[in-house]
Amino acid sequence: MKKLIIAITAMIALACTGNRETKAAEGSDGGDAKKDVYVLGYAQDSTRTNKSEEFSEGQPFDVVYWKNGIATNIVEETGIPDGYNDFHTKDMIAIDGKLAFLGIARHEQDYDFDFFVWKDGKFTKLEGGSGVNNPMMVDIGGEIAVLGCIQKDDNEGAIVLSPVMWDKNGKHKTLDMGEYYNCDLHNVCVSDGDVYACGRVYNGDNNKGIGAIWKNGRLTTYGAPEGRTTMFGFTAICVSGNDVYAAMPYNSDKPNAQDLALWKNGRIIETLVKGGELPIAYCMAISGNDVYVGGCENIYTDNSNIYTKSLPRIWKNGKAMTIDEGEGLGYVSYMTVDENTVYACGNLDFYGVLWTNGKHKKLPGANGQAATQKVVVLPAKR
Repeated sequence: MKKLIIAITAMIALACTGNRETKAAEGSDGGDAKKDVYVLGYAQDSTRTNKSEEFSEGQPFDVVYWKNGIATNIVEETGIPDGYNDFHTKDMIAIDGKLAFLGIARHEQDYDFDFFVWKDGKFTKLEGGSGVNNPMMVDIGGEIAVLGCIQKDDNEGAIVLSPVMWDKNGKHKTLDMGEYYNCDLHNVCVSDGDVYACGRVYNGDNNKGIGAIWKNGRLTTYGAPEGRTTMFGFTAICVSGNDVYAAMPYNSDKPNAQDLALWKNGRIIETLVKGGELPIAYCMAISGNDVYVGGCENIYTDNSNIYTKSLPRIWKNGKAMTIDEGEGLGYVSYMTVDENTVYACGNLDFYGVLWTNGKHKKLPGANGQAATQKVVVLPAKR
């Protein structure tokens, strides 16, 4: 299950070559007169001949962003770092109205790779090489910082993860770990110049985590309520003023079931799912007094408790919104709220989609699971 979380919240390292734009298909999002909506993800390319570069269903792909429904190959904008043979974008943010990218570049001579941030036409390498795990960008007053984990070996040769933050020059410092020696970092955000990250910390038992929130590198921990168990800790975080909101799944009082709860300043304020089949929150957003949580909820489809379907969810102030759900395989991976419009991306039935206030539109070429990853909304350029 841990691998499933990482596979969906972090983008898979993928190959991209060629120069193309794909016209918006019927039903794709065309934006509006005031906003440009960018979605980061993967588009299949039927013109590719290198069959070793595959995504889903045996089809080659490009790493792209869709701007108002039209896909553009990102590597054509960024190029490739000197001495490397590709650049696979994993994260995207806007700095002063311009897109910046974080991705993997593989060495020309071997299979090792490094992470690079691309901003204003320049690549900056992150310290850590192939040992960097699940990095995510944030904007701190117009400067990019990256948070994630670095792998290292413990005294017995096992791989453990330490949380770190990289500055604009690619140099990193280790965050507080308290009494713990292993962690996972799931989500990050910035509020009033303060940097927050959430995830879990643990020692020997991989199945028993402790909810972890870092503020400017300082760790605060929270166990699951009533002595229950959380494997994942906090999976999403968002901050408004002095209020820190986070979401945590943990074992329910119902056998073989999970609860999903919304926390505020270290206390549970809403139970989003009670006694569910692995409900998960992947993202959060705040607009005014409204708190949004995005993810999925699995439900049983028959009385045998074997077959389930996964339904995408956006909870607003603790209540599930009405959104397009598809036929039974979907989730919300990222969302943002702009002028009371809720934009969310994710998957419906093995197709990447963009929801706008709950209504979905397919993105051309976004075939397969985890095909869309991030939404950025900017004022339209005319």
